[in-house]
Amino acid sequence: VRVVINETEMDPDEIAKEKGFSFLKDMIKNGMDLIGFRIKEAVKGRDISSIEEKVRVAKEVLPSIRVIPDLIRRKEEIKRLSEAIKVNEDILWLELKKLKINESEENLKRKIAESIEFKNGKLKLEEETIAFMLKNPESVEEFRNILKPENFDGEYHSLIVEKIFSLCEKDEEISEFKVLDLIEDEEAKKHFTSIIWNVNVESINDKELFSSWKREILKKEFESLKKEIENRISNSEEIPVDVYKKFQEVVKHLKKGGC
Repeated sequence: VRVVINETEMDPDEIAKEKGFSFLKDMIKNGMDLIGFRIKEAVKGRDISSIEEKVRVAKEVLPSIRVIPDLIRRKEEIKRLSEAIKVNEDILWLELKKLKINESEENLKRKIAESIEFKNGKLKLEEETIAFMLKNPESVEEFRNILKPENFDGEYHSLIVEKIFSLCEKDEEISEFKVLDLIEDEEAKKHFTSIIWNVNVESINDKELFSSWKREILKKEFESLKKEIENRISNSEEIPVDVYKKFQEVVKHLKKGGC
């Protein structure tokens, strides 16, 4: 991974337009490696003879070293940090190990928080969408234009939506009873019935429902593009301009609220 210092005050898309792709490629080529950049920024303006400052620099740089998968490279970066802040390598290895333990605990907390957020957010959105489509069959075609059954992550939700969409595709009547007849799994039937009984359709705003789904789709696209870019960087591959442009567009839309 290389860090590009952009002194033009333009985003990459603007640089490519104003100065050409060769200029942009040279900027990337002349970029600094990530750990070198981290160390340089961390020690800037600090008195490294101070123990407190050594600790601060180590805490800033070690997380970046920890994610390096290759042990040989990790060892070299620990050595480089050791030389920069004049701290024994063995001590830095111990700090790295502590960081890993603490991060495992943080990951567990984050997963629990994400699970609660999913339960209160995405799951609720999916159930409201299913209930809304059943109450307003004329809206199903519009949902089909922006959604696929696989967009639904909740248990049995993808199956239920698949049945609703299939009725719409065949131009058949869409009702609770019709959908229930198409569902064979008994647990899925129970879950479907629970949605019908528990979701208050009258309180659902259809515009907010569509806006929420557009945000969800953008989030998924963001994660997919981010993963692709990270994989290309880790494999030292060039990032296609169209991929980077799409990533920039998605980020801009998300910042605006995803609408």
